[in-house]
Amino acid sequence: MKKNKGPIILAIIALLLGSYIYFFEYKKANDDEKAKHEAQKIFNFDQNKVRKITFNSSFGEFIVEKDAQNVWRLTKPVEDLADDSAILSFMTSIVGENYDQIVSEDKASFNQFGLDNSKISLSIYFDNGETKQLIIGDQAPLNGKLYAARNGETKVYLTNMSLKYQVDKNLKDLRDKRVFRGNKDDIVKIVLKSNKSEVELQKQNDVWNILKPIKEVADKDEMDKFLSSIDSLRAADFTDVKNDSKLNLHKPQAQLMLYNKEGKLLDNITIGSALENNAYVKTNTGKSKYQIYLGSASQFVKTASDFRDKKTPLSFDKEQTKEILIKNSSVEYNLVKKGELWELKQADAKKEVNQLQVGQLLSKLSDMKVSEYFDKPIALTKEKGRVILKNEKGDTLLNLKWADTIGKNVTVATQKYDKPFGVESSQITTLPVQTLVEEIKIEKDNSQKPHTH
Repeated sequence: MKKNKGPIILAIIALLLGSYIYFFEYKKANDDEKAKHEAQKIFNFDQNKVRKITFNSSFGEFIVEKDAQNVWRLTKPVEDLADDSAILSFMTSIVGENYDQIVSEDKASFNQFGLDNSKISLSIYFDNGETKQLIIGDQAPLNGKLYAARNGETKVYLTNMSLKYQVDKNLKDLRDKRVFRGNKDDIVKIVLKSNKSEVELQKQNDVWNILKPIKEVADKDEMDKFLSSIDSLRAADFTDVKNDSKLNLHKPQAQLMLYNKEGKLLDNITIGSALENNAYVKTNTGKSKYQIYLGSASQFVKTASDFRDKKTPLSFDKEQTKEILIKNSSVEYNLVKKGELWELKQADAKKEVNQLQVGQLLSKLSDMKVSEYFDKPIALTKEKGRVILKNEKGDTLLNLKWADTIGKNVTVATQKYDKPFGVESSQITTLPVQTLVEEIKIEKDNSQKPHTH
């Protein structure tokens, strides 16, 4: 008996036909839609081939050009570095703008749409000598729409209002807002003068040290943060006021002198004292003076204490810790590690060590940092608690004792630093001292309880 292969053949044909429709017809429709989208772009160009842009805006005429090193520079109305990210963002946005429809193809209608004497236009010049120009006209009756035209064309396009905002730039939009225009990685020496003190910092073998007013290793995290603050400092605005006293620059709240490894001064940044809600800045390299927010200025008013290493006086190797002695007014324990578990050194049949709490204790001690180095010597008198950590040989890894609270800090001392210092009180009060050891709960066996009749 022969099998009927007709349905199978029909199914294969249907599958092939469906695949053809999907891969060819659908793809063609998709390609047509993409082509239509590309055709309706206001501008379509290769950003890498742009060499000059002229903005004619309601704020004036501004020209940015690439120099021989492909760096964007303002050439009019002032000569200065341009904001590279702003230029790249502008070009990306302008290439992404599409028009909705062509509303006229009559050059005589330009006046009707505000295109004859428009104050807002854009000219883009390319390496090959080509120029593209865009004229922004009046706002259209439709919400969020306006009229625009391209150079050499008679067509009037209806497009998005966002196009106007892209073109109608002011000087601040285009100007490089970085206060320090060098590379922060080139900085190896900093002299910081403030209304509080003078601090000298120097990098040696990738380690930052405080050289003045004390000699000590600087805190790595604090130095990284400070260098990032220098690198990220941006102008909120610019001013050409020449008189320093009018900007409070004659009374600086901070001054930074930055040097490279050859001893060359990279920049001298002076930050004036507060003027209303702002501060003004002048540098050796900037063309103008900068206006910055007070919050940005305050991060440069520092003392040597702000840069001091906040970890070393409390550091220890958690993995090497094999014995813990802990004491306060309520408890006194001596714990030892045997294998992977912690036990009481003096065994007690009624008590057991809470392994989780011991892990929490070591983690909290490992995370502890100095919050304040006291300017004046403070004696640690009435001791309120102590934690001693030892290694397998019995060597002390950390001997931490604490006393009274001064402000937000608890006065502490360790064997690693010759003077008491402060840590945030929460770092002491949250140590799980009371819960390291627990009473063993013995459940009563009721299985032998006599029955009552």
